[in-house]
Amino acid sequence: MYVIGPDVGLEALSNRAIDYTLLPGRWRLIYTTAPDVRPLLIADRPAPFQVGNIYQQFSDVEQGDVQNIIEFSIPMLLQKGTVEVRAKYDIRSPQRIRLMFQEAGVRNLSITDELELLLAPAILPRSWLNHQVLLALREAEVFVPLRARLPALFQSASTSLERNFGSDYLLTYLDDDTLIGSQTGSGGTFIFVRD
Repeated sequence: MYVIGPDVGLEALSNRAIDYTLLPGRWRLIYTTAPDVRPLLIADRPAPFQVGNIYQQFSDVEQGDVQNIIEFSIPMLLQKGTVEVRAKYDIRSPQRIRLMFQEAGVRNLSITDELELLLAPAILPRSWLNHQVLLALREAEVFVPLRARLPALFQSASTSLERNFGSDYLLTYLDDDTLIGSQTGSGGTFIFVRD
């Protein structure tokens, strides 16, 4: 799919500062040139990992929260699950925001009937342990921080500096229904529609 022409056309129509009041909400990714995301979008991905929709969800500017959300499934094991990367954002210019990644994790796991039968067979009485395992899988939410402590050499006794993993994001077009942006460096272009 070649989208460079239309996105350049929309960007040309929006030769002004972004109206950040339109940013809050859930945006579904429909196209990207980002090398770290394109492999996820391969439609005929072989088992065992299937990727569903990819979203970016922004809070209002005052809160400055953003989540990158990837829906996935693993046939025979998981009906669905969600990978989520949480970040903070702040406005750097009329068209640029800074993303500071905070943590990444997995949540909203829904196991398949086959896996549930394997863990707690229907022909046997379910024990307390079976119930606990099934409950733990249903409620599982695991997140790891995406911040690295700077070595002590670079810290004073009165500060506890942390380095946030982040990047700048250039918003080139935003209206009620469409968001086009690009990550600085070799991040690529992203086209979203409001969900």
